[in-house]
Amino acid sequence: MTQGGSVVFKMVDAEVHKNDWHFVIVITVSFLTLFFNASLSYASGVLHVALLETYHADVDVTVWLGSLFFSMSCLAGPLASFIINVTDCRTCVVISGVLGLVGFSANLFVDDIKWLFITYALLAGVGTSLAHTGAIVVLGYHFSDNMSLACGIVVCGMAVGLFAHPPLCQFLIDTFGLHQAFLIVGAIAFHSCVCGMLMKPTRFERERRAKVFSGRPTRLTLVKTLCGDCSGYAKVFRNKSFLFFLMCSCTFGMGSSAIYLYLPDFLRKQGISLQAASFSVATSGVGGVVSRVLTGFAAQDPNIGSGLIFASLNGLMGVLSFLIPLFTSTSATVCVYGFFLGLYTGSSWALFNPITYEILGMDHVATGFGAVMGSCGFGFLIGPPLAGYVFQISKVYYGVYIFAGVMFFSCALCGLLSTAFRHSRRTCHDTADALNPNEVEIINQQESEPRDTSLMG
Repeated sequence: MTQGGSVVFKMVDAEVHKNDWHFVIVITVSFLTLFFNASLSYASGVLHVALLETYHADVDVTVWLGSLFFSMSCLAGPLASFIINVTDCRTCVVISGVLGLVGFSANLFVDDIKWLFITYALLAGVGTSLAHTGAIVVLGYHFSDNMSLACGIVVCGMAVGLFAHPPLCQFLIDTFGLHQAFLIVGAIAFHSCVCGMLMKPTRFERERRAKVFSGRPTRLTLVKTLCGDCSGYAKVFRNKSFLFFLMCSCTFGMGSSAIYLYLPDFLRKQGISLQAASFSVATSGVGGVVSRVLTGFAAQDPNIGSGLIFASLNGLMGVLSFLIPLFTSTSATVCVYGFFLGLYTGSSWALFNPITYEILGMDHVATGFGAVMGSCGFGFLIGPPLAGYVFQISKVYYGVYIFAGVMFFSCALCGLLSTAFRHSRRTCHDTADALNPNEVEIINQQESEPRDTSLMG
């Protein structure tokens, strides 16, 4: 973390702790934002089948449509970080609710699947990304020592959505049809606007926004802010630890997307019923809830560190990918595999933001997290096609899981390298601005002041 960012964060954190209930509201609305909006991307599989049955389009076109919608939930992370840097997290989340409502509801009037690339994949997909980024970045402005625990609790909203949204969407499609189901799903996404309005901007966000719009015309302001945002990306990309972490997020996206996409069909070809295969994916949501909370607690221990936990769990996920043939004998073992799948992959989502904050500090956390999500989304986009290419070469489905295992091991290796560079003082602070004597005096004064930094007040 940069020392300049430490000064700003101490100022923000002191403001937050004036109200003991403030952290409860922030965690609750962030959790609900992920549940109502961002986790809708996990229903893409159910919607994919309904799109095939409704529009009777080419399979490749429908596959790309679903892939773009799912990957857009991360690919638009840089756009979300730009909105946050210009305004605040509240504005970002409110915009996500509006985009979700428009993007999903507009499908009620669409008769040609090509238009869904605009309404469904682009508008609704960007909406899920803004909701995800805004709900996670806001935690960086409100928590310091307990950010890992706060993120662990909040990202459970994604795990609960993984468990709830696919069967809910299937029920809506069976009851009302695809077009009416899209309308209801849009209304569900619109609930994130209420959550966003409860995300009160911190003093840091208010002062940054006032500085951005300080008397300049709006067009000039946006151009200058965009240039500043590009400059921010140039700074964070000079950080070696962060570059390795970007590789982590990309390889993680490639491995996890390949597993989740091909798992039901792989199990079906091994003699497992489609119902049991679907239930294994649902049990991964249960494992995800458990892992997110436990990882948040474990990352609080300074003797372990979030980077080591991240690398270790992804290494275990690589081993689990290689051992999948051992779990395909019965429906019970398939569910056990699904639970461990959620247990090991879900932990990474709880650590993305805390690790980004540890590497870059609060000054660049929004920019950094947007880059991490963009890298992960790129992995989501190219992972399944590459896994399919491996399947075509090897002629066996197990090749897909060899590919996924290699990606998880690559993620673990890059995570260890990122941690090693992060512990280097020169690399860790290579994006820091030099402190003047006044800032040093502020740090010394605030370090000597007793302050309660526990999550529970």
